Amino acid sequence: MPALPAERPQLSPLQLIEGGHDLRAKAALIPIVEAEPDNGNALWLLSKALSGLNDLEGALAMAERSVAVDGQNADYHVQLGAVLGRIAEKASMFKQLGLARRARKELEAAVALDPRNLDGLYGLMLYYFSAPSFLAGDKAKAAALADRITAVDATRGFLARAALAHEQKDPAAELDFSRRAVASDARNFDAQSGLAQVHLDRPQPDYPVLEKTACTLLELDSTRANGWRALAEFHAAFHCWTELDEVLRAGEQFNPDDLSPYYAAAAAMVRNGERLPAARAYLEKYLSQPAEGGEPTLAEARWQLATLLEKDQHPDEAVSQLERALQEEPGLEGAKKDLKRLRGK
Repeated sequence: MPALPAERPQLSPLQLIEGGHDLRAKAALIPIVEAEPDNGNALWLLSKALSGLNDLEGALAMAERSVAVDGQNADYHVQLGAVLGRIAEKASMFKQLGLARRARKELEAAVALDPRNLDGLYGLMLYYFSAPSFLAGDKAKAAALADRITAVDATRGFLARAALAHEQKDPAAELDFSRRAVASDARNFDAQSGLAQVHLDRPQPDYPVLEKTACTLLELDSTRANGWRALAEFHAAFHCWTELDEVLRAGEQFNPDDLSPYYAAAAAMVRNGERLPAARAYLEKYLSQPAEGGEPTLAEARWQLATLLEKDQHPDEAVSQLERALQEEPGLEGAKKDLKRLRGK
């Protein structure tokens, strides 16, 4: 286990966001934006933090303000395009069209301003790959953008190709490109984290590699939850319950804002129908505080808890959790199906 630092390192808002600490970044940025309403950099960063925390309307408002302050900043256009794209994913078909066009326009503006902007190239790549042809979708353009990313940064290029392979449901290619990203730069946190996730998503993970990758993630940055999550799933897979509890406690000490290792451990235990009382305690702990950016929402945790309660023969409690989940996040289609099924019993 890495040594616990004597005190939390003082990080800038950008460092907080890059390190996955959106809750802390939001708290630091709101006073700055209130005091300096035309601070484009603070508006951009607050948009990124709010987007990570799933406050898309708030993120959109901040992103639009940042572009209004400085329309020549490529990063601001990238963020606005990214938020519009996420909103489009959850919008009605009628609204999707306009939002998707706006998202593409912002991403294209970013790349026009800065042809080497990696986030802009990546976002545009995903847009061209996933959009239908009547919205300018073009898989050949997506592949060409992956080439452009590779020309700027080889590691990001391999990660981009891994993302495309994931969208194409080609797990062999995704694993290959993830491995190549790590081989290109073993100190790249995103590359190591991507490789760990690919292994976790496989039906038969290579657990020795997963454990090694988790330890590398902790060596690179033990204040981020990625390594702790991977170790939690590793120990759950081998029924090492004492070690699992130690990992969860350690992860919480290093980053008390992000309890996603508890969620990951509980989800693994629910899938296998093991230690359901302990899994319930883990999920209830996760639900005890706001979710960190990029992690499962509280509504998703309630849905997971409902799955556990149904397995544990508590259907009425499961229905209650599903109802609360859908109040918080009406777009959870799988939760809607589960609620309808349970009510029909």
